[in-house]
Amino acid sequence: MVIPDDLPRSPTGRVPQWVIDEASGRIPDAGPWRGDEPTVAPTRPRRQWLAWAVVVTFLGVAVALHWSGSPWATTSPTADVVALADEATMTDTGKKMFFGNDPRLLDADDFPGQCPPHAAGCYDPAVGSIVVYQPADERLHGWVVTAATHEMLHAAYDSLSPSDRDAVAALLAATVATLSPDDPTLAQIDASVGDREQIRTTEQFAYIGTQVTQVDPRLEDVYARFLDDRQVVVDAYTTTTTLLSDMAIQLIAQQQILVYMEAEGSAADIAAQRTVVDSLSADVTLLRDQLAVAG
Repeated sequence: MVIPDDLPRSPTGRVPQWVIDEASGRIPDAGPWRGDEPTVAPTRPRRQWLAWAVVVTFLGVAVALHWSGSPWATTSPTADVVALADEATMTDTGKKMFFGNDPRLLDADDFPGQCPPHAAGCYDPAVGSIVVYQPADERLHGWVVTAATHEMLHAAYDSLSPSDRDAVAALLAATVATLSPDDPTLAQIDASVGDREQIRTTEQFAYIGTQVTQVDPRLEDVYARFLDDRQVVVDAYTTTTTLLSDMAIQLIAQQQILVYMEAEGSAADIAAQRTVVDSLSADVTLLRDQLAVAG
C-alpha cells in the first residue's frame, strides 16, 4: 500500500498503523482508554479520564531477567522520563521495560495523532514505543505517573513466558474476584478489552498494578520485580481521581449556593459568590480540557 504524504506522522517519521487503516477505509477496533493494534502482540490504548464527572472512570511469577529491552530503543531517555521512572519507583528491570520502548511524554501540542482516538497513552510492542500525554497543569502530575507505569506494565507482561502468564492470569482473576462490582477499575478493564478478549489478562495486569491497593501476596511479588513501592503509583492514581471528583462536587455545591443567593442575597453577596463559582468552574474546565486533548 502506498502511504499518502499528508497522513499524520510521529516525530520519527513513522505513520501509525491505525492512521493507515483509517486512510484506507478500514475501521479499527474501539478502545476507550488506550489504543494500538500491533500485529505481533495485542495493543493497549490507555487512559481517558472524564474529569467533568463526579466519579472519574478510569492508564511475572518468574520474569525473564535476562531481557535487555526493546531492540528499537535507539536513544537515551530524557531527563524528565528518568525522573518519572524514579518517581514511580521502577526497579532496574522496570526501567529496562520502560526505557527500552523509547518513552515520550508529550504535551497538548505534540500528543494529538500519536495514539488512536480516545487514548491518552499507548504502548506499541511492534515498534517499541510508549507515548504518554502530559497535561500542563501540575495538579494532574499524578495521572502521568500512573499512566506511564501502566504502559510499562504492559511491556513487563509481554516479557513473561507463556507459563508465567498462565500463573499470573490465575492470580489476577483471584484479585478481580475480590473487587466490589461497582469498582471503576472493572469497568475500565472491560472498556479497554472491548471485543478483544485475548488482551484481558494484560489489561488486568496494568490496571490492577496501578490502581488496586490489596492484591494476592504472590502477585505483589511479581509487581515487585518492576516497582520498588507499587503503593506510590496507586496513591498517585487515588490522589488525582479524588482531586477531580472533589472539584466537580465543589462546583455543584457552589452553583447551588449561587442560585439561593440570587433569590435571597444582596447584590454584593451574589457578586462574591459568582466569583467563587466562575473561578472553580474555570479550574474544572481547564483540567477537563487538558485531559480531553488525549481524545
